[in-house]
Amino acid sequence: MSVKSSFIRPYINLSESNILTNGETHPPGIRNFPDLIRFNAIHNPNHLFCVQLSSDQKETRITFLEIAHAVEECCTWLLSHIKGIRENERLADGEKNKPIAIFLESDVSLLIYLTALVTIHVPVR
Repeated sequence: MSVKSSFIRPYINLSESNILTNGETHPPGIRNFPDLIRFNAIHNPNHLFCVQLSSDQKETRITFLEIAHAVEECCTWLLSHIKGIRENERLADGEKNKPIAIFLESDVSLLIYLTALVTIHVPVR
């Protein structure tokens, strides 16, 4: 019999300050989607993030730890294969970097790429 661990809820804080209205301070909290994935990978690693259904109706279950690893791998790949990917980087010839376009099917891969781009501070529009 397996024991299911309880889910730890993150503290979401979208304000600029960690000072509460009563004057007390609170930890900075989660401010964006990559933060949320990292938090859950640490505190809720085996909880289900999503279920991907393929065209042949095969289910792939993805945990928070697995999605965090996929985003990390994607960040590493993007940084090592696309020169000048970050907004403030310049290419060797002094030219500014170009926009990145992602053409994928509607699946979890799109979410992984978008999250990786936000993680490495590439503007996503």
